[in-house]
Amino acid sequence: MRRSLLAVVVVSLSGCGILPIAYQEPSTGPVATITYKNASSKNLSIALFNQSEECTGRRGLKIIEPGDQRTIKVRAGEDLTFEYNMSVGHKYCRINLRFAPRDGAVYQFNTIDDPEFCLWRMLAMTTGQPQPVRLQQIPWNQGSDENSSFCNEVEYERAL
Repeated sequence: MRRSLLAVVVVSLSGCGILPIAYQEPSTGPVATITYKNASSKNLSIALFNQSEECTGRRGLKIIEPGDQRTIKVRAGEDLTFEYNMSVGHKYCRINLRFAPRDGAVYQFNTIDDPEFCLWRMLAMTTGQPQPVRLQQIPWNQGSDENSSFCNEVEYERAL
């Protein structure tokens, strides 16, 4: 009993107990479409930020189970930052990724299994031939609630 209570306290304090507020698609303005495709054997969690630059206003999608996918509309013509979460082997991948979706564009975000690495790729599917999309990787930070910042101040770019 004592260990169970301790586990609940640790999970709550680590941020895993924070449940994201549900993501709402934009109802007006320019939009793009993203399909998050989970080709791994682990559950995939995606959350998008209302304020991209500060990574605040985190809004989550329902868990995407192995072999499943979820398609959503997002605001286009401005930066979009989203959080990618998945366990890999004995570690947990939690990464913020940023790019600027174009109006009317269709994107596909793919994850695959690898026992050592967090593997993902974004493709622009609008033209006949899928094209890789460059994503900026933003270091993740533990926010205190869904409206606090989930970005570290240090940013760097990773070519995919």
